[in-house]
Amino acid sequence: MKKRDVLLLLIFLLFGELARAQDPKIPGGNFGFNNMGAGRWNAPGWYYVQYLQVYSNTSTRDGKGDPIPGPKLTSIVTLQQLIFVSKLTLLNGNVAFNTLIPLVTTSASQVSINPNPLGDLLIGPYIEWNDQKVLGIDMFYRLGVNVSFPTGAFNERFDFNSSLHRYRIFPHLELTVVPVAKLAISVKNNMYFFTREVGSPKKTGTAYNLNYAIEYTVANRLIIGAVGYYLTQLTQDSYNGDQNYYRNNYGIDETKERVFAIGPGVGYTTHNKLSLELKAMWETGAVNRRQGFRSTLVIAFPL
Repeated sequence: MKKRDVLLLLIFLLFGELARAQDPKIPGGNFGFNNMGAGRWNAPGWYYVQYLQVYSNTSTRDGKGDPIPGPKLTSIVTLQQLIFVSKLTLLNGNVAFNTLIPLVTTSASQVSINPNPLGDLLIGPYIEWNDQKVLGIDMFYRLGVNVSFPTGAFNERFDFNSSLHRYRIFPHLELTVVPVAKLAISVKNNMYFFTREVGSPKKTGTAYNLNYAIEYTVANRLIIGAVGYYLTQLTQDSYNGDQNYYRNNYGIDETKERVFAIGPGVGYTTHNKLSLELKAMWETGAVNRRQGFRSTLVIAFPL
């Protein structure tokens, strides 16, 4: 065998070993989709919401937050959400239901991408409370749980797939507080619980995700604010239930992920109740994941 062939074989074996060592990453979180007016109440009826988010990473970070080699990618996600708010009340709140279907397009160099954009179906009930008061402060909030099913496009021969290829359960609490006139603080709390990847012993650890917004009404129906999100993984990734697997077999001491993002946002509601949001968020402090920039457009209207 020629020296060149031996070198190529060693490189192939090395990158194959690194690929097998890679711990499962946190997939498909709510990173900046919902933050402005997150807990605002909707009157009973049907609603349609369209999300468009563009993400581009500037670097990839290791378990210490240091930059490491990794593919530069750009992804475009569109989410179609249908919401039904009923007149049925439970615990003095309105019972509601939502369903969501994502489409994902990704471009990147030196990696393979599944051309089918269909993502995983998500459904879930929630309860929303309108115009509550705590110590005289106006509050709006929602409490629910969503379930994501592995129904989207997946093929193991691709590096990037539209489907998460696992079930995901995430309870969520959304809250908007109005401490003074024209000023509001909104947060959306998400807990992510993952099953093992379908047909695989790999399992992503439990994670917490906070979306936030500080909003100020500058004119009738026009809002500006600071928006962003925070993600922290609470438990280590596991393999066949062993959370020490990646440390013991590949020397990966830390598989938990973390990232923080902040940026400006603007929202406007028209006379016919069409709502628009435009947000731009820069990531920082990433650990064990990519770090970059997200821009999000949200359009919502009653049917």
